[in-house]
Amino acid sequence: MNSLPVTPQEARREIHRMAYRDALARAVLDLGAIEGWSAEDTYSVLAFHALLERARYADQMLAMLAAMPSAPFSMSAEDAAARGIKTKGEPR
Repeated sequence: MNSLPVTPQEARREIHRMAYRDALARAVLDLGAIEGWSAEDTYSVLAFHALLERARYADQMLAMLAAMPSAPFSMSAEDAAARGIKTKGEPR
């Protein structure tokens, strides 16, 4: 992909192209076709799952960074607990 899609048509075309190598996109597009979902419903489900994956990835990265001996940032115990991240003082 050379540049970000700027129109809905370009975005749809890119999603279908990416579905050849992206398991999430392929699974949602296939399920939408099997279930007879509208395009809007299919893309809503795809967006929902993509956002869930992004949040899960961000939480994993924060946990990994917080666990580093010389973490590049500090996180309060309250913030860590709110994200479900175990801190050094907590039993695992």
